[in-house]
Amino acid sequence: MKTSKYIIALCILAAAVSCSKTESPAGLQAPGDLVTIRASLPETAATKGAGLETKLSWTWNAGDKITIIGETTEEFKIKDGFTPKKAEFVGKAVKGSTFTILYPNGDVAATDWSSQVQKGNDNLDHLRYEAALKDVDDYFSFSFNPEWAAEHGGSISQVGVLKFVIAMPDGVTSASSITLSAEEPLFYGTNGEEKTDKLVLGLQDITLKTGEPLTAWMMTSWNEAALPAGKPMTLSINGDGKVYAQTISLGADAAIASGQVNIIRVSDGSKWQDDTPRYASGKGTAESPWVITTTEHMLNIADDLLSGGTRYYKLGADIDMTGIEWVPLNTVSPYDKAIDFDGDGHTIANFSCNAAVYPSMFGVLNGYVHNLKFTNASISTDANTATGIVAGYCGTNGVLAKVDNVHAEGTVLSNGAYSGVGGLFGRIIGASAEELAVVTNCSMKGSVTMTGAKNGMGGFTGLASNATISKCSADVTVNCPAGNYVGGIFGYDSGKTIISDCWTSGTIQSGKERAGGIVGGLIKAESSIYNCYTTASVKVNLYIAGGIAAHCNLDAKKNNDTNDPKNHIEKCIAWNDVVEILVPDDAEHYSSGAVIGYTAIKNYLVDCVRKPDFKFVECPKNIELGYGLIDQDNASPDTPLVKGTGTYNFAYHGKAAAAGKTVSQIAQELGWSADIWDFSGDLPKLR
Repeated sequence: MKTSKYIIALCILAAAVSCSKTESPAGLQAPGDLVTIRASLPETAATKGAGLETKLSWTWNAGDKITIIGETTEEFKIKDGFTPKKAEFVGKAVKGSTFTILYPNGDVAATDWSSQVQKGNDNLDHLRYEAALKDVDDYFSFSFNPEWAAEHGGSISQVGVLKFVIAMPDGVTSASSITLSAEEPLFYGTNGEEKTDKLVLGLQDITLKTGEPLTAWMMTSWNEAALPAGKPMTLSINGDGKVYAQTISLGADAAIASGQVNIIRVSDGSKWQDDTPRYASGKGTAESPWVITTTEHMLNIADDLLSGGTRYYKLGADIDMTGIEWVPLNTVSPYDKAIDFDGDGHTIANFSCNAAVYPSMFGVLNGYVHNLKFTNASISTDANTATGIVAGYCGTNGVLAKVDNVHAEGTVLSNGAYSGVGGLFGRIIGASAEELAVVTNCSMKGSVTMTGAKNGMGGFTGLASNATISKCSADVTVNCPAGNYVGGIFGYDSGKTIISDCWTSGTIQSGKERAGGIVGGLIKAESSIYNCYTTASVKVNLYIAGGIAAHCNLDAKKNNDTNDPKNHIEKCIAWNDVVEILVPDDAEHYSSGAVIGYTAIKNYLVDCVRKPDFKFVECPKNIELGYGLIDQDNASPDTPLVKGTGTYNFAYHGKAAAAGKTVSQIAQELGWSADIWDFSGDLPKLR
């Protein structure tokens, strides 16, 4: 903490008191009889110190109550006709020979002063008197002052007041709180015996003129707090959205005394240091994550990431990023600055990034992001780089990433040419074949566009490798006018990737070839799709369109009958309204399909269902050969797909659903899990 040391005087003067003694007839009353008692408050207290004069006067108020404790306990209520200093109270007589008298009620010993709020500069409305006359021999007529208590065999405990008169930091004209803290518990936060290391006063409606001091009043415990000479304390002011602090030290032993007005004065406003916390709370550890509640906290993340270590963050509020020029995190090799970012169900609104390297929030994600929402996000770049709202790279070789329960709504635009542009991620890459990137329970809603002539873009991620994607969705418009391998979840796989229990909707369009409702292509061995459905319209300018997947043959346009990619496309539902070749080219006649456009016949093609009535437009050659939508049996290496006699007809159409069936009904018949899916509507929803 950067603070400056400033020696001040803590000045204390006892409040003036009044003293009287009367003979008490209380003992003549039978317990339970109604009696009237008389009580008086101290006269006005004049306190001088540090060149200041303070006058504070306690007065009786309508509704006041006093509690008398003897062998029995009774509450007395104030009677009409009281004066500021003298009042009568009525209640039932109390049995006993010694008494404790509590004002204003019986629970004053438990009063917690931590929630005090002063409204307006130099305002006293929040102050209240509390006192206890202990072990006195009379309660019929008494005065709240030490002399009366001693004369009647007892003692008095009274609350104190701490007054601050403070020259504000230069240019600061408002304040929301003031805090006096110590390195160890020196103060009393209640009238009990437990000590605390800080006293806090909330402030409202504070608007100061230039040069006007802040005058604040804080109630303090009736326990005296000793302040040893030379013991450093920190005085902090939350003003104009920042925290300013000074270290203060007493020149001699002093105390925050009870029953008195204690004064602290800071007369030099130039000695304040900016001590604004970098985060709302926390230590950046798993046990105590840094809590983020402002955009300023968000901007501190980059500086606090640690090479070779993991920093922990948690949102404590929704964050509006309007106008913030975000720089993606962790963009420098070896990408070893790990992060655990818990959104805690909060939303980041209006996030935007147009960086030239990995435009996104997390850049290259190393670590875990969870329970987070984005609304109205906007990513735009002209660079040839991996691009997405959450991360350019979700993991990479040697860097492990996991994402769960992250949902985004927004737009992604890349005017570059890079294999890896998607809604949430540019690329999802596992650390290795054994350490997979895992993405679960996530969704994207919006649009994704890449204008450059490059392959591999998707509504969810551009491409994936050594990864699993499960229980995710993409409601997207995806457009790649100059490239191919375009899909609702991803464009293509550069390593084994498993997609399960996902759905897509919207429009998937490639200006060249290979577009699919779930993926543009499965081009690596063993990549597979299970229990997914799509309602997306799929449109391709040239050839190879598929309701679920476009191309499943190891990125080859040949050897479909001998290749054995071991791709599984099982129990998927192609509920597209459109699977269409927009500008058929007579020179090319690769097939398109209701489920898969172009597949190795030895793939595992199991129990997939297509919509019975939808717009399906094939390449001219296949139309000429008479291939249409036909029901096809399941296929595997042992029972290859029956493809007919046409050299280029490698489509998989699955089987047409029965008329009138809903997707939810079909999914249940296929054995999809009710623990994952809600089948109450026509379309299944992820739980």
